[in-house]
Amino acid sequence: MDNLINTVSENAWMFEVFAIVIFTAIARFIAKILLDRLAHKSELTSNIFDDALAESARRPVVVSIWILGISFAAEAVGGAAQAEIFSLLPASCLGGRHPPPRGGPARAGR
Repeated sequence: MDNLINTVSENAWMFEVFAIVIFTAIARFIAKILLDRLAHKSELTSNIFDDALAESARRPVVVSIWILGISFAAEAVGGAAQAEIFSLLPASCLGGRHPPPRGGPARAGR
């Protein structure tokens, strides 16, 4: 039982990433429903510009939701994973957290 608890506590970031991806998918689904309603209401008017606005907003909204979700998930992984790629990113990309130090010499100009 202690082994299971240790494994779960060491890999808690996996559950966090899973939850972030699930919430991102739910947010995308809610945005799709809202955009569909907006498109339906805009079709009822005689103005063509609201139809164009409702349709043109669809892709940027969906892409923005996924980009935000993936960036939050990457931030959660960056603090826990010991991958080399996260040590190359500046601390501002990791939400202010500094990556674990690498074994090499310090770079000039940083």
